Amino acid sequence: MFGLFSREQEHKIDGREVSIYRDSRGNFKQLMKYILLVCETERVARYFPRIEFLIVDFQKKGLGDQSIALVLTKHLKKGKAVVYLDISNQNRDFKEIKSTIIHELTHIWHEQVSKMSSTSAKIHKRLSKVIANDVSKELKDTRMMLQVFIDKIHYEGIAEFAAKIPSGLEYSKKEFVVNYLMAKDSAKEFNKLWAIFLKTTKINLKRDYQVLSKKFEGNKIPYIIGLHMTHTIKYVFVDVTFQEIAKFSRFKFLKKYEEAMSHGDLKPILTRESNEGIIDYNRILGDLTDLYHKNL
Repeated sequence: MFGLFSREQEHKIDGREVSIYRDSRGNFKQLMKYILLVCETERVARYFPRIEFLIVDFQKKGLGDQSIALVLTKHLKKGKAVVYLDISNQNRDFKEIKSTIIHELTHIWHEQVSKMSSTSAKIHKRLSKVIANDVSKELKDTRMMLQVFIDKIHYEGIAEFAAKIPSGLEYSKKEFVVNYLMAKDSAKEFNKLWAIFLKTTKINLKRDYQVLSKKFEGNKIPYIIGLHMTHTIKYVFVDVTFQEIAKFSRFKFLKKYEEAMSHGDLKPILTRESNEGIIDYNRILGDLTDLYHKNL
């Protein structure tokens, strides 16, 4: 897919290998310097005996125009630490680059300790088999999209949390309130998008699904809600380590969050068991069932 990369730099850091490749022209010396500095100083980079960084033009390579970095599932499943960085990163400062790389490396570490992508694939496969045969493609896709949304809240929340630790993330009430309010706004945005979609008709279902799907693509809602949920669990349950949280299944993660929020008087952002959340997983599934019957 990416053709031949030119090997720019190959380094040894404390016995670990760090290789940097690029397939685009430009001056990437500063970016490469930042990459090496992160690999030298940040804890998450020390978990991997070898890390590869590939600097590419995301738009030209079909990786989307809303991302600046990513890891691919095919590498996650093989246990390889490979991070793709868009060429636009050459214009960002060290703090931004550090946060981005920590975020992506956390995804790789998270996969190694929890097998999240493998588990997600099994859940999605099982889910696709139990959906009724007479359900339209758009409703099936919507159901799968909701599952992906829950998955992203889990793994993007973990990665966002890890990326913010070096910049001084506090387990304080002030930090909790800031994250909660941002998550609350994101939850309201999700509910607004969902309410618009639920007004669809059988004739417009395909069009309205495409609109909803496009709105969700690259949306930061799961990142913001996931960060709040991860921070809340750590803030309330001080003895629970970040490593333990990362090993939670997505539904254990959600259950622990609901338990954490029950210690206060604020409305939880996302729930599955209590039905009290601003977003409630079971309520959304009920909405989808109603939509199915409406469009028979």
